[in-house]
Amino acid sequence: SILFMVLNRISGVMPTIAVASDLGESSFISDCGVPTEFDEPLICGSCTMCCNSQSDCNPTEKTRIQRNEFSGYTEFTWVFFISVIGFALVACVISYSYDKFKRRSDPVASSETRRRSMKRRANKYALDKIGQES
Repeated sequence: SILFMVLNRISGVMPTIAVASDLGESSFISDCGVPTEFDEPLICGSCTMCCNSQSDCNPTEKTRIQRNEFSGYTEFTWVFFISVIGFALVACVISYSYDKFKRRSDPVASSETRRRSMKRRANKYALDKIGQES
């Protein structure tokens, strides 16, 4: 069954009205949409569809965000950004751990080999600056 309460002068809070039908589906349509001709829009918790002053009607079903137990888009945005930052931190920790493990097992990175390499580079630099026959 349908209860169609559009284009009326009801304002404030619409009382809860149970509309039942034999098919198990019901519709309760009222002027609770925005923009409205009143200072405050009609508040209707049991309406299945809200119409506005431009005669546009929209269903009042929950959005996919609200169905996933988020109170709104702001909460969803916070959870999304925190998840992205968390994922980035986990990737950094994994990358750092992998790099540290790779350097530990790399024989070229040992301290003695590194010391010899630096000494060779310093000698070559000195010879380049001073000259071979000095």
